[in-house]
Amino acid sequence: MLTQLSILIIGLILLYFGSSLLVAGAASTAALFLIRPVVIGLTIVSFATSAPELLVSLVAAVMIQEEYLLAIFLVPMLLILLWYLELVLLLDL
Repeated sequence: MLTQLSILIIGLILLYFGSSLLVAGAASTAALFLIRPVVIGLTIVSFATSAPELLVSLVAAVMIQEEYLLAIFLVPMLLILLWYLELVLLLDL
C-alpha cells in the first residue's frame, strides 16, 4: 500500500513538472516563430484533450482491434481538427 501511494505521489509530481516544461517549451518555441499566444493555447488544449484517446487507440492497436482504433481515435481527431481550423479561420488568427 505504501509503495503504491509513493508511486502515485511521485507520478503526480512528475506530471506537474512535465506539463510545466511542455507548456513553457511550446510557448518559447512558438514565440520564436512569431505565432500568436491564442494559437499556442489552443494547440496545447487540443493535444491535452486528444491524449486519452491516443492512449486508448494505442492499446486497441496492440490488442489488434482495428475497429476500435478507427472509432475511438481517428473520428474524434478529425472533428477536433475541423473545429480547430474553423476557429482559427473564424477569429482570423
